Amino acid sequence: MDSGAQLEQARAFKFVDDHPVLMALIWRYTDRVLPGPLGMLVFMNAMFWAGLTGLFWALPIPLLVRAVGLLAVAFFPPVFSVLPIVLKDGLMPGALLLGLALLVVPGRTYRARVAVGCTFFILAIGARHSALAAVWPFLMLPLCDPSDRGPYGCSSLLG
Repeated sequence: MDSGAQLEQARAFKFVDDHPVLMALIWRYTDRVLPGPLGMLVFMNAMFWAGLTGLFWALPIPLLVRAVGLLAVAFFPPVFSVLPIVLKDGLMPGALLLGLALLVVPGRTYRARVAVGCTFFILAIGARHSALAAVWPFLMLPLCDPSDRGPYGCSSLLG
């Protein structure tokens, strides 16, 4: 019922505060590309899988171990149970994972990825207000100096 009510709000462009307005806005535009719940489901799952894959890609361990770990985490029942359903409970972890992956994966375009990652954090907060408690520690990562090799440095966090 929640998903149906939110899709109605997205299509009518009339929002009520019982559902996340930001999610309804996104659904309004995904509904134009893939009508019904499929567009939002694809969007949510794309964020989840891209974020989780990015995090496992950044790990300094053998590829086979990363692949098995990725599948073990993704298909762990409490994690996987939110993926096949269009709810705010699936949008938030997908946005958090993708935002975090954009912050920790090494590369040359770090400043741009921080900006895009923060956009996904805003999306997570817009999906569930409780995401704010999860986001603020992630926002400390760009402040870390990866060259700091001291016992309390950020090099262990960033690889």
